[in-house]
Amino acid sequence: MLDQHNISQNYGRLILWHVLEYTWNMNNEQQVCKQLYEWAHILEYLWKIKLL
Repeated sequence: MLDQHNISQNYGRLILWHVLEYTWNMNNEQQVCKQLYEWAHILEYLWKIKLL
């Protein structure tokens, strides 16, 4: 049986994959940079609460 940490980690990685895919599909380079910067803050927060 999977423990809660593994479930959270897998869920976090799944979110990360979709985030990167979504960002990659944007056409505007400036928009992509801005989006990646925003995601970096979100990922930092998730890492701090041990979701990733």
